[in-house]
Amino acid sequence: MAGKPKATEKSSTGRSKSPGRPKSPGRPKSPARAPKSPTKTASKDVPKRPGTPTRLGSRTKSPARAKASSPPTTSTPIQMPKKRSPIRKSPSRGGGKDSEEKDIRQKRQILIDTDTDSDTPEIIPEVKEKPKAAVRGRARKMDKESDTDEKLEMKKVLAAVSAVEARESTRASAVGSYSVVRRLTRSSISRESSDKMAAAKKFDPIAISKKIGEFSDEDDIREVAKDDSLKHVEFGGALGSAFATFMIPAGVLGLYVWCAEDKCEFTGIPNLQKYKQLSTYFDLKSSLGVMAYYTILALLTALPFGGRKVAAQPSKQGKFVYVMNGLFSAFVIFSICAGLEFYRIPVADYIIRHLFQLLISSICFAAILSILFYIRSFYVPLSTLNSFAVGRNRFYAFFIGREVNPRLYGVVDLKIMFFRAFLIGAALIDFVYLYKSLDLSVLRNSTAEFDPKKLVQQPTLSVYVLLHFMYLIDPLIWESGWTTQFAAQQEGLGYLLTMVYATAPFLYGSIVKYIAEHGVQLEVWKLIVLSLTFVVGSVLYRGSNNQKDAFRKNPYNPTLSHLDTIPTSQGKKLLAAGFWGFVRHPNYLGDILIHLSWLPFVLYAPPALVILQTTVLLLYRAYRDNTRCRIKYGAGWDRYCQRVRYAVLPKVY
Repeated sequence: MAGKPKATEKSSTGRSKSPGRPKSPGRPKSPARAPKSPTKTASKDVPKRPGTPTRLGSRTKSPARAKASSPPTTSTPIQMPKKRSPIRKSPSRGGGKDSEEKDIRQKRQILIDTDTDSDTPEIIPEVKEKPKAAVRGRARKMDKESDTDEKLEMKKVLAAVSAVEARESTRASAVGSYSVVRRLTRSSISRESSDKMAAAKKFDPIAISKKIGEFSDEDDIREVAKDDSLKHVEFGGALGSAFATFMIPAGVLGLYVWCAEDKCEFTGIPNLQKYKQLSTYFDLKSSLGVMAYYTILALLTALPFGGRKVAAQPSKQGKFVYVMNGLFSAFVIFSICAGLEFYRIPVADYIIRHLFQLLISSICFAAILSILFYIRSFYVPLSTLNSFAVGRNRFYAFFIGREVNPRLYGVVDLKIMFFRAFLIGAALIDFVYLYKSLDLSVLRNSTAEFDPKKLVQQPTLSVYVLLHFMYLIDPLIWESGWTTQFAAQQEGLGYLLTMVYATAPFLYGSIVKYIAEHGVQLEVWKLIVLSLTFVVGSVLYRGSNNQKDAFRKNPYNPTLSHLDTIPTSQGKKLLAAGFWGFVRHPNYLGDILIHLSWLPFVLYAPPALVILQTTVLLLYRAYRDNTRCRIKYGAGWDRYCQRVRYAVLPKVY
């Protein structure tokens, strides 16, 4: 062993050391490292010192000096430097500072720099002792002073992060006698706080939801959805579109031919003699009147006043701004007709007598415009096109519309113009028949007076016109909600939408025409029940549309914060409570209830097909909406369907 040669050299007297190089006494070992057997460096001639009570047994420390973090004396000894270490070979090392070296080594702390970007601060790096430098005297003293300054600085810092220090001290107690101190500096703290502030500024819930979606199973779903959108067709594709192109105008024309003034029954055969004349179909004044009606509406739509400005939902084309002056436009058109009637220009009589010619002119006007819309779609940016029409059969694209929101000179939105033309035109036809049935034309005479008893004498017509007018004026009052509807956001303006909006006023006009010409009378209790059904449908229709509109414009609206939502990979949320937790399309259900409340007025006549046709189209629109939402939202829409199981009719569909 290394100790035996030293002991022999110490005890021998044959060889003397040089006077200039006195050998330092042997370095005593720590009591904790002392072996059980007597030391081998002691001289055999020196007698043993009698043991004292304090030296007998295991040596214990004073209670005041005892530390909870002190390791047991039987801990694994730390490996000392080897014999050939530069410390051992240093000729200038004095032996009188062994005890001082021991004390310094026991009090020294291992400083571990934990200034790291790790998200798990509880994990302490592996403790490794730094190699001790061969320093002496003043350098050692300066090292101790610098350690003292660092401790004072760390105490101030650790006071601000006491929670972190508590966890670190708990972990450090299990390491050993060398305490682990987290090195925190002002620069690291400022850098950490600045990083947190930068992360808070960059916080984007939409980006986070998209990021989460990247690691979910919705990746495959979105790829499948993209393929489905390319394969998905509506209305039976090209063949179904060709059939619908013919049937939409033919159905309205057939209804007017079948339901004549003298006879309107399912089993009756209409009189076709007058339809053999060309004048029955075309009339110059009727054509000019239709063109004047749409021209006035286009000018009113282009006005920058008459209603509040509303920004539509963001799209590929940007964010459109609409002036919601539909109610103002209706007031202007009704005022024009009333003024012409007051100045003895029989507008009401002309509309009633030439209603069929006006229908023909509207059909021709809509067909020509739809062709122009299709040609125009090839000269607009790709971002404005309908994704469900691009790359499909040409006739199918012509039918559903290639462009979503065409604008005339960037000012007149043609889609909302046709929507207003439908609502105002249908209301105008209703009031024309009510005006003639109540014989209000006598008001043109200065001496004539209106008799209110006439309203009581025709309650059925009055109730229907009132209910239908409330249905038509409702979208004009809440016109700002139109921007979030299915037709405004996803439907292309093609033959389908143009022809439907052009013929719908005459389609609903067949109902009021039948009631006025055939004198339909219903009992009072039936009118009350039908009115209550209409009110229930209106509440469901308007309440669900307003709730959807408010949620899409501001999902964090305080009035909607209590409602449950379902997140999607698109960064949007699906409303799964309120009206939209009852069925998936409560607005369509309310619309169906409204139309069913009008069915008893024409229950045994061909105009009843208008109610049934509208109901079927609303159910099919719910199917189209459901399919497009599944393609768009993927798994999010599937979760919504699992939660709200029925689309329109509870327990049925």
